[in-house]
Amino acid sequence: MYDSITYYFGATALAERGAFQFQGESIGRWPPGLSALLAIPFFLGLESVWVAKLIILLCVGAGLALTLRLFEREDRPHPLLIALLFALLPQSFLMGTQVLSEWPYTAISLLFLYFLILLKEGRRNIPFAVLTGVLLGMASLTRWLGVLLGVAVLAQSFDKMRSGRGLSRFRLALPEAVVAVTGAGIFGLWVATHVQELQMETQPADNVVGTMPLPFWPC
Repeated sequence: MYDSITYYFGATALAERGAFQFQGESIGRWPPGLSALLAIPFFLGLESVWVAKLIILLCVGAGLALTLRLFEREDRPHPLLIALLFALLPQSFLMGTQVLSEWPYTAISLLFLYFLILLKEGRRNIPFAVLTGVLLGMASLTRWLGVLLGVAVLAQSFDKMRSGRGLSRFRLALPEAVVAVTGAGIFGLWVATHVQELQMETQPADNVVGTMPLPFWPC
């Protein structure tokens, strides 16, 4: 419940002041992706819990449609049945009726993986790779777990490089390199900006570090 409140009022702060805050303080433990998505209709004067839940419901539909599409591409047996069973899981239903980031993250990450498959087939160009990288950055800023999607980019680039020789190996993996740089750039830009905002507040330095996600604490 506290997550829902944080995401909702983080969205209202983004829409009103352009700052990811809750009760006047910068939010560090929660990623800003869902709040940024909700801030779009909020900025247009459609601030409501029901609007927020409608957006989550749309993400549920997109996530299930992409699940079905990916299962069909992989020739998995009974893709429609699997997608329906996934939708009927109690946890899936719970997350789809609350203002939580699980379903938006699912939809964005599945769309990213689908685009990554298209890049592997070599039918897309560098601008498409940039778009795929933007999805990677969005997934990382919707749930911190999204940074691990970068492993799929590395695996696909290494797989491509093994099929080439000499400099051609690096040329084959260029789209994946663009994806990685774009995604990392988006995520790194937000982290750097947010750390600066936290340091400008009056809280002690220890609290500033504590508000960052665990994988990004200084070692």
